[in-house]
Amino acid sequence: MKTRQERLMLPKDYKFNPVESNETIGTEFWSKRTTSKYTYLFQEPVYKYATNVIEKYSFNCVVDLGCGTGHKTKKFFNAIKAKVYGLDQKSGIDIALAEPSNIEFIVIDFETDELNKFFQEIKPDFVILSDVIEHLEFPDKALENLFSIMPKNSHLLISTPDRN
Repeated sequence: MKTRQERLMLPKDYKFNPVESNETIGTEFWSKRTTSKYTYLFQEPVYKYATNVIEKYSFNCVVDLGCGTGHKTKKFFNAIKAKVYGLDQKSGIDIALAEPSNIEFIVIDFETDELNKFFQEIKPDFVILSDVIEHLEFPDKALENLFSIMPKNSHLLISTPDRN
C-alpha cells in the first residue's frame, strides 16, 4: 500500500499542513487582517488562465472552491457569462458578501456531503481549486471525493504555492 506522500507524488521530506492552519471551531480563518493585495497577487496568473479557458470553451457553470474572501473570484469572474459560485468557510464568505457582485457565495464545508449534494444540483463545467489543497489536513481524501463527484467532462484546475 502506498503512503500518502507516494499517492500524492510528494517529496519524502514533505510535511503535511497541521490542523492549526485550518479554520477551527470558534476561530476565523479569514479576517480583515488576512485580506490584502497579497490575497490574490500570487494567484493572478492562475485566475487569468482560468478566465481564458472558461471563455474559450463557453462553460456555463463555474465553481471557485475555496474562494476565500471572494476578491479573486470577483476580480476575474464577475464579468464572465457563466454562472459562478464561490464556496468557502463562513469567515471568508461573510467578507465576500459584504460587497455586491454577480457571483453567488455559499458557505460549504469542502470535506462533507454538502459539496456532493451541491455539485449534483449545479453540475459545474469548471472547478478551480487555487491555493486550497495545502490547507487541508487530508488532501488525498478531499481530492478523491472531488474526483468522484465531478460531472463527466467537467474540468478541474488545481494550483498550489511552492511551500519551500
